[in-house]
Amino acid sequence: KLLIDLKTGQSAKWHGIQLAAQAVLVYDSAPYQVNRIIVRLQPTRLYLIERYGTGTNYEDWTVFAAALKLHNWKGI
Repeated sequence: KLLIDLKTGQSAKWHGIQLAAQAVLVYDSAPYQVNRIIVRLQPTRLYLIERYGTGTNYEDWTVFAAALKLHNWKGI
C-alpha cells in the first residue's frame, strides 16, 4: 500500500502525522502497513521526494489519535 501527498512550501514535522491519519482514512487499515511519500513541488519545476518509512507510522498515528482525543475532549 502506498500513499502519496503533493505539497508546496517547506517541510514540517507534522507532515508525517498527517500522512498517518490519511493512511488510516484511505485504506481503513493499520497505518503501519502503508508506505507514505510526500512529493514536494518546487517553484523551479523540480520536485523533492520525502519518504516516511513504515517504521514510524504507528508512532505518528498515536500522536494524531492523541491530538484528536484532546481536541474532542469537552473539558477544554
